[in-house]
Amino acid sequence: METIRGVFDATKEAAWPIRPLGLMVTADPKGDGKARDTAGSFSGGPLRPYNDRLSDYVGVQFGSLPKIGIAILCWMYTVDMEAAAKGWDLSQTGWVAKVFLRDLLLMVVIAGGWDWILYFSPLKARLAPYKFNAKYPSMEQFSRDLFWTTSATALGSVQEVLLMRWWAGGNFKAAPFGTAPDGETSVPWNTPFFGTADTAVFTLPLPFCDGLHFHAFTLGFVAWTMTMLYWRILHFWFIHRNMHPWWSVKNGLADGDVGAFLYRWVHKHHHKSSNPTAFSGISMTPVESIAYISAALIPLCFRSGCHPWIHLYTKMDLVIGAQIGHDGFDAPGGGSYYHQLHHAHFECNYGDSAFPMDWLFGTFEDGSRWNKAKLDKHQD
Repeated sequence: METIRGVFDATKEAAWPIRPLGLMVTADPKGDGKARDTAGSFSGGPLRPYNDRLSDYVGVQFGSLPKIGIAILCWMYTVDMEAAAKGWDLSQTGWVAKVFLRDLLLMVVIAGGWDWILYFSPLKARLAPYKFNAKYPSMEQFSRDLFWTTSATALGSVQEVLLMRWWAGGNFKAAPFGTAPDGETSVPWNTPFFGTADTAVFTLPLPFCDGLHFHAFTLGFVAWTMTMLYWRILHFWFIHRNMHPWWSVKNGLADGDVGAFLYRWVHKHHHKSSNPTAFSGISMTPVESIAYISAALIPLCFRSGCHPWIHLYTKMDLVIGAQIGHDGFDAPGGGSYYHQLHHAHFECNYGDSAFPMDWLFGTFEDGSRWNKAKLDKHQD
């Protein structure tokens, strides 16, 4: 019965952001009696090093639905591959401007709106008991994160428009992995994943046609979409772990510690926000933001993943997931205590339990280590 209830509760992830916003409005202003801090006494968990429940996987799939919906709307109204095929259009109403303006609007609405609700709105006092770190970040941090988030957002837009022009212009000759159909000289951007050449609808990534005629790459398209969170978290762990010291933060390239070098010159900026907010999510220097968003290019290495919508959907998840996951609040906020511990304690929890690389490499922490140290100090 508990498993059934957990699975049912996991399906509610599809109601983001309506459900958490409703819970914020009705949250008990005195809190729910759970301890929340970054010294290990968090009682909302306990954190688990890997997903080991059916509800975890159901939650991933249902939690992806809102971002799939956002990506579909963005594809329909802001992506014009036909215009990109004709060449560059840098006018205020051209296809390039649509991408940049859409990404900036999403940044303001999602990161800005989420931070406003949690940190500045009339709900601030009601939600204070649910904040992991009882202290609130300074306006200096908000301003710094806003600047660098805007920078990362623009670089994500640059990646997308370059891909659109290159692909629509017929320059995407072949994916490194996978077999192309006979006679294909370049990868088409409008491959009908559902439907035949006569019945396909190209304006939607998942169109419903007269009868469901499967294309050769339909199953691959669906598989890339359904597994996106897992492989993009593996990519994030690899990028992130290698931007932290391999042995000591005092090391440099002369010591063979590429991680310490990258941390000092690339990633350290992100850790200035030790008490993060939604605007901290992609507050990154250009090298890091380019590396982070490059996860959206992974499916394009495989013929079954060669549809520009998969790139767009992955990009949406990378940005929105990072923003909500850094908001600094337990549910009904983002609830990412896993990553909150990383910002508080630096050398742990580089990824996510959805793909348990931290468990495999011994860098997972549930906070108990610091709680024990705090208790020992108190007893002394």
